[in-house]
Amino acid sequence: MSLAEDEGVEPVPPPAIGELEPEPVEATRAEPVEATRALPRWAVAEAVEAALEPEIAQGPDLVLLTEEEQAEIRTWRTSEPASAPIALEKATLEEETPPIAPEVYPVRPTWVALEKAPPSSTELSQRVAAARKRIMANEDDDEARLELARSLWAIGERPEARAEYEELLKSALLDTVIADLETRIAEPPVEEPTLRLLGDAYMKNNQLEEALATYRRALATL
Repeated sequence: MSLAEDEGVEPVPPPAIGELEPEPVEATRAEPVEATRALPRWAVAEAVEAALEPEIAQGPDLVLLTEEEQAEIRTWRTSEPASAPIALEKATLEEETPPIAPEVYPVRPTWVALEKAPPSSTELSQRVAAARKRIMANEDDDEARLELARSLWAIGERPEARAEYEELLKSALLDTVIADLETRIAEPPVEEPTLRLLGDAYMKNNQLEEALATYRRALATL
């Protein structure tokens, strides 16, 4: 008699032979191990930045770096300064640098030609004496004769001045004599001898039309 019958427990029938097979256990597949490979610098830098960011969750794909790679990343980060501090430093320098005032150059004086004061009567008398002395030493000194004619006209000795101008009609200073006489007839009073002398100078210089017009003007003053 079995123990179950002695205790009054209903005996449990033995399991069938097919039911004694163990339940299949699902085999766990081993995760493939990735081979160690060298990463480019930019990938290493991004991985380090991702690891340093506190808000990014650390996942199972985190790349572990060696001491040499970490030192290289630190060197790269310190050798590449950000653009913001540079711009800020530039703005600070611009604010601290005082504006350079434009250089002011002194105004150069404007030179004005001053009219030369007319010579005094004493100076004119000295010029007349010096010119006559030169002519006495050399009668062919046309420059001295021209100076004598001008000085005599300036002191009012017009007849003597016209005589000296007439002597110069035969010299190389004919154009200068004509210019002087044209200036004389532009100042009143206009005298007939001066007009006639200018007409003679025009004739000597082959200016026939100017000579005829000057002669007619001289006749009109009589």
